[in-house]
Amino acid sequence: VLLAAAPDCVPAPGPFRFVVLGDSFMEAYQVELSQALPRRLERRLSGRGVEVINLGVGGYGTAQEYVYLLEEGLRYEPDLVLLSFFSFNDVRNNHAGLEGHLRQAGVQTMRTFGRPYGRVDPLTRAVTIDYPDPERIEAWVAERRRTKVRYLEDVLVSARLLDDALARLGSTGERAVPTHDPNVWLGSIVERYDGESGGRGVPTAEYARMWTEAWDVSLRLIDAIRVLAAEHGAEFAAF
Repeated sequence: VLLAAAPDCVPAPGPFRFVVLGDSFMEAYQVELSQALPRRLERRLSGRGVEVINLGVGGYGTAQEYVYLLEEGLRYEPDLVLLSFFSFNDVRNNHAGLEGHLRQAGVQTMRTFGRPYGRVDPLTRAVTIDYPDPERIEAWVAERRRTKVRYLEDVLVSARLLDDALARLGSTGERAVPTHDPNVWLGSIVERYDGESGGRGVPTAEYARMWTEAWDVSLRLIDAIRVLAAEHGAEFAAF
């Protein structure tokens, strides 16, 4: 059962508060803070007594955003919880299998096993949160400090994604068989998609099942955020 937190502090009265949840699009460290969407939204609504609190964190999936609202966002007693959902990678972020196949074969990364994931009960259809194993995380961090090998897997993944995206953008002819993953915009998340497997030896049926599961849990996590907001007197919107 998903937990329901009770805020333990009382914010100053007055403003109509937005709490914004999202990933790197909301964190927006690529631009000046004043140009991030939450700050632009606050300026757009200036004069109406609106305060916008940005809880966007790069790389977060919907389960992490739920937990962040539960443990931190509710402390601000928001009047509106606004969720930014990006279907390119948020769906993948919500499924451990898809996240694992994105990474270099045989390379463990905390970005896969070190995050919470939602899980849908096959009988009740209720969603719960599976939290990561802290001992495994501590061991991974200790090993990285010992070997000083960091981020190599992410560099390799980024290079593969870029190659696939450039190849697709530069193509002028029709392909009988797509060389990109049809589930993902602008390229594959694993290897070039040949219609026979989803990459790294994953059968097509299994790969399709993982995407179905990922969408199922993603939509249920979004609804869980809506319910959590409503339980604490807040409206909810997603875009």
